[in-house]
Amino acid sequence: MDAIGYHGLVRGICAQAGFVPRVVREVDSVDTAAARVAAGIGVALVCAHLGLPFPGVVYRALRPPGPRVDIAAVWREDDDNPLIQPVVSSLQHATREGGTGRTKG
Repeated sequence: MDAIGYHGLVRGICAQAGFVPRVVREVDSVDTAAARVAAGIGVALVCAHLGLPFPGVVYRALRPPGPRVDIAAVWREDDDNPLIQPVVSSLQHATREGGTGRTKG
């Protein structure tokens, strides 16, 4: 994944668990990561609400819990696309437990 800070976040989580990951291959989507885990090609760290059902794949919470990750949505102020608010609402729902719930006013 190319998200800013993602590699550092993952390495930090692994370091807290007492190991350094040996990264052989990276993927750019949760479904690809889950498919590779199902095929026995490794492990993956994913957001809890993104756990996709794959036969043979088990999702476990990190103990202790991983760090909080902030998420933001941005769009053009003059954009009247009717899909913006449903996407923002979905993000708010997915992050409700730790999110701020702020939206464009």
